[in-house]
Amino acid sequence: MMMNSTVDREQLLTLINDLPDELLAEVANYADYLQSKAITSNQPNQPINFLLSIVGLGSSEEKDVSEL
Repeated sequence: MMMNSTVDREQLLTLINDLPDELLAEVANYADYLQSKAITSNQPNQPINFLLSIVGLGSSEEKDVSEL
């Protein structure tokens, strides 16, 4: 197991190649998650909680009347 804070691609590929085949799908799913997370964090003005914004509970230009 690697304990370094820096990992190069060759080390990562060696680790993946040493994994049992039944774990490769899990590695692929996690890599997809990380890629999605990186893409989302690079997009400006994304709502903090996408699901809340879909149902209208996210940020809005309207005045908050819930405390009136």
